[in-house]
Formats: sequence, C-alpha cells, structure tokens
Amino acid sequence: MQKSDCEHALSRILIYIRLLGLPVSREISVEALRLVEEAMQNAAEDVFGYVMQRLPQRFSLPPPVIPRPMPPVNRGSIGYGGSR
Repeated sequence: MQKSDCEHALSRILIYIRLLGLPVSREISVEALRLVEEAMQNAAEDVFGYVMQRLPQRFSLPPPVIPRPMPPVNRGSIGYGGSR
C-alpha cells in the first residue's frame, strides 16, 4: 500500500529532524502533525514544499554544518627531475 501525501510529509519531517541530531520527542511529533495538518488545509498541490518552507519557523533547528568541498591542496612532487 502506498503512503498518502500527509503520511509521506510527516515521515519526511521526522526523519529530517532526526538527521539534524534532535531527539524526536512527543512534543516535536505533535508539532509535526500540526504542521502537516496545516499544509493539507492550505497547500493542496505542494504539501512537501509548504512543510519544508515552514519547518525552520516551527522548530528551533541547529545551523547547517557545511563540510569543506575538498581537502586542502598541498604542493608536492611526483619525482620528475631533481637530484640523483
């Protein structure tokens, strides 16, 4: 059986919060349910966009940690030329 939009949106919210390292408590679950309910009432077409846009307003989320895009570039030699 396929999930409905509201089930999918709720699971996305809870997974997103869990991946940010926040504990999914009863209060957070209830607030997530309220957000999905609001999305179903106000955004018939784009439930997921509505939910993700309002998520930072409803929950105190930690700032995103953006990793460095690559390791630092260090100059080196691969042994061409040089002393014998």
